[in-house]
Amino acid sequence: MKQEYREAFSEISEILNLMPVGLLNKISRRFCEMIEEKAKTYCPNIQEPLEKQKLKDETIIILGLIYRDFYVMKMKGENYKKKIHRS
Repeated sequence: MKQEYREAFSEISEILNLMPVGLLNKISRRFCEMIEEKAKTYCPNIQEPLEKQKLKDETIIILGLIYRDFYVMKMKGENYKKKIHRS
């Protein structure tokens, strides 16, 4: 794996540590295990608010994928199930 991605995974790992457990539980275990393939020598200092952090481009892209795949898609699935039950 490229070093840029390992460093981005290090930043993602730090961000995930800041998340509430309820949100963290929506992310698949396999994905979280993949994130642990982070760089061993790169130690980001991520703090809130995230908007003021200087994140790597790769980190921002991965955060977008997490949002899309684990939050938006699950919400759409839950809304779809609710519509089916109403019918």
